[in-house]
Amino acid sequence: MEPISSEIAELKAWKKNAQETIRKQQVEHKEFVDDRMACIQALEQRLQATEDEATMRYEVELLNICKERDQFRNQMEVKDGEISRIKAEKDEIVKEMKTLASWKEEALCNLKAKEREVMVLEIAARRNLEFETELERQREKYERSRTALLNMENALQAVEGERKRLLGNSSQFV
Repeated sequence: MEPISSEIAELKAWKKNAQETIRKQQVEHKEFVDDRMACIQALEQRLQATEDEATMRYEVELLNICKERDQFRNQMEVKDGEISRIKAEKDEIVKEMKTLASWKEEALCNLKAKEREVMVLEIAARRNLEFETELERQREKYERSRTALLNMENALQAVEGERKRLLGNSSQFV
């Protein structure tokens, strides 16, 4: 029995060693698991802090983007107002251009009519000048004729007077 007892004793010793090894491994494993759990908790805390920080940065960035978007909207509304004002001014300018083009067309027609009137007036003025020149020539001719007639009348009266004088003298002789 001794070999069995020694085998039992060996087995008990091996069992004790195995139990001690298992207990040590369990303690090491528990320490390892606790260490890993602490590491995981630290990582989770860091992750949570990073997440919170990232969320906060995201919210700040989002707030800035929203402010920028609102500024762009306001600028766009201002630009839209300016565009509307410019379009209205353009429409007014186009309307004024059309009015001026119409006025220009009418003015050109009036100018052509005035040019025709000026031509007619120039022709009338030339004719009037010609008539006045002809009138003056006719007056001069009339005056020369009248002077000649007066001279003739004077000559006739002188002849008549001479004739009467001669007749009156000849009656004295008879």
